Amino acid sequence: MPAPLPPRSTPFSPLPGSPSVSSRHVSRGSPTPDARAGTPGAGSSAATGFGLLGRDDETTYHRRLRSLIDDHLTARRTWERCVSDDAARVVAEISTKARALDDALALSHSAAGRQATLGAALDELEDEVADLADVMARVHKANSRLQMLGDNAQTLLVDATRAKGPEFTMQEAMWGTWTLAQFVAYLGELSGQYVLQSAHLRILARQLTAEGCAPARPSAATAAKLRKRGKASGGGSSDEGSGDESSDASDDDAAGAGLRRSGSASARKLRGKLRERVLEEWGSWRYVVESGPHSGKLLEEVCEVEVGRWAESNAR
Repeated sequence: MPAPLPPRSTPFSPLPGSPSVSSRHVSRGSPTPDARAGTPGAGSSAATGFGLLGRDDETTYHRRLRSLIDDHLTARRTWERCVSDDAARVVAEISTKARALDDALALSHSAAGRQATLGAALDELEDEVADLADVMARVHKANSRLQMLGDNAQTLLVDATRAKGPEFTMQEAMWGTWTLAQFVAYLGELSGQYVLQSAHLRILARQLTAEGCAPARPSAATAAKLRKRGKASGGGSSDEGSGDESSDASDDDAAGAGLRRSGSASARKLRGKLRERVLEEWGSWRYVVESGPHSGKLLEEVCEVEVGRWAESNAR
């Protein structure tokens, strides 16, 4: 579990020009904010009027922290692109293809081309399910990186505390107002949000393919058999109801029989409602705070104001 967030009384103003820096957040050996603003070093970062630590005064822990925050931001953006763009598109396609399969199941058994239509719908659905598995693997990779970066931040906190003491990590501001411990706690909480959201998305993906599609999970073999049967029957109407075909469906194609069992109006309605719920929940990130306190956006605002050389490291 990540360390708890700093208390809300922590002095911080996200707007440059109206900072509030408590004396307990300034290093004992550092000049006061006013003094630092009046005598910026040659290598200092800009905006010394805010009392930011000059780059010449940075330690290896400042540089490591800045790199971790930057990498964490990159990993969050990668995760968000995968989920909101690629995965959302595939989930929508699966919903559309599953609805098309349900429409085919609703056709009369004597309808011309029913078997071929079912086979084609299953084939298309299987392709989309495979695409979803690929995208979810990328989401998992980005999620694992966020977890790793959160762990690395904790390691940095331990290393810095051992080398420079708890006052350096718990009391002294790194650049402006936030301490190393505060940055690390915030990164840990953000990582936790994405871990929970990733787990929720995996559940939704399984529900969509297992319960939102007929049969439980489309099979390429099932699709091929249905297409072959549709071609052999010349559209599926002339041999419909024959004993040989019924036996073949139950003995050699249990999945095809499952399709018929799942073709009732009530089953199709339940699947439709589940797909609607998955689509809705996919777009509303339940566990990721998108703005305000505890959000990644707030951390970016803090970094823009007080993390030395942040603009340089984030030139994109």
